[in-house]
Amino acid sequence: MSEFENADWIVTDKAMSSKKTDYIIALDDILEKTHRTGKELFEWPIQLAQKTWVDASLFNEAFEAACRLQARRSGEFLDTTMLSGSTYAALEIERQR
Repeated sequence: MSEFENADWIVTDKAMSSKKTDYIIALDDILEKTHRTGKELFEWPIQLAQKTWVDASLFNEAFEAACRLQARRSGEFLDTTMLSGSTYAALEIERQR
């Protein structure tokens, strides 16, 4: 059952999946972090924004839904400032490709 869906992505209680490809991100991995330009950011928006088939806006929308779902499920704190910074960085990467 879908928890969230847009034109490109589906979020379930198990994963975030692309409708265009077979790309799947397990919900247990959705809150992974990376360091870019001296900042800690969420990994997936940065990684996916580099792929030409990804619309960063649609990815970011689904990613936020997936993050909120995983935070509720796991009891982990969701750093919304880091989330905003990550989605902004993804849009910048997309703009530059």
